[in-house]
Amino acid sequence: MKNLRDKWALVTGASSGFGIEFARLLAERGSNLVLVARRAEPMEKLAEELRTHSVQVVVVAMDLCRIGIGTTLKSDLDSRGIAIDILVNNAGFGLYGNFLDMPLKTITDMMQLNMLTVTELTHVFAHDMIDRKGGHILLLASLLGYQAVPGYAVYAATKAYVLQFGEALHQELQSQGVAVTAL
Repeated sequence: MKNLRDKWALVTGASSGFGIEFARLLAERGSNLVLVARRAEPMEKLAEELRTHSVQVVVVAMDLCRIGIGTTLKSDLDSRGIAIDILVNNAGFGLYGNFLDMPLKTITDMMQLNMLTVTELTHVFAHDMIDRKGGHILLLASLLGYQAVPGYAVYAATKAYVLQFGEALHQELQSQGVAVTAL
């Protein structure tokens, strides 16, 4: 995917780390971008930088840990006339520590973001990609998804889910023109 001119990419977790790097790579190839994360300020700064590539950039500050947020985001983008061609499911978090010492709310938020929001975003945007007979979905997992890791029990389990989900979707959607990669 060298030239992405006139394509729209949605990058979650776009306020730091890999999210910033994915956004930069996509902008360099001409993709318009929707940046999504909780913190608006770092994304606004990034948007200024990315616009030097003559691309459109939309910043959406929202907490992706909420149930139903994928549908809300899709409705917002539909109302703006933005159809997503590339979905980069990058947002996620992990905590180190003894499972029983972690607050249950933190554990369930991690599971919501790392698994359920990823699933919901993939579901709502993949339908349109299939209708257009083309699209790309990238699911970010972790090396910890390949094995059980004491101290990262929940995080590693959520990333194992992402890997398995991505591998299955790759098989299901490739014949319909949608490429799915989990790494």
